Amino acid sequence: MSGIHHLIDKGYDPEELRSNAIDIKSPFVVPVNREEVTVVNRARVLGSLMLMLSGFAQAQPIKNALGNWKIFHGGGEPIFVQVLPGGIAHFRGDKGAQGSWKLINGRLELSWQDGWQDVILRRGKSYRKLGYAPGHSIQGRPDHETAAYRRP
Repeated sequence: MSGIHHLIDKGYDPEELRSNAIDIKSPFVVPVNREEVTVVNRARVLGSLMLMLSGFAQAQPIKNALGNWKIFHGGGEPIFVQVLPGGIAHFRGDKGAQGSWKLINGRLELSWQDGWQDVILRRGKSYRKLGYAPGHSIQGRPDHETAAYRRP
């Protein structure tokens, strides 16, 4: 018994199943019903596929943020960050600064005295640093994104 017939036997609406079916042998053709076939725009199909696959690259939680990190300014200059107990953060780079940190939903959120904010998150086995200019929300689009590394 084919998959669609098995579902019809389970009580699913056959017309709804046929209208939502996708022929995976030809990913750009979607059978709407037995008499009609709709061709789907390739960009929409590929865009949907990329959106589904992007779920695999979602950020994994950081469980322990304490320690030393190497991150970068938007222009590529390195910054060495020390995340200390009690929510204290220091960085050494072109100029030193003090800030604070929080671990929220597995993301390391750093707030600096000059108003900049950085978010370090884990993607797979690597880390990324998202930089937010003063006045910009860390819930929005970052002003820049660079690599981040844990240091011994």
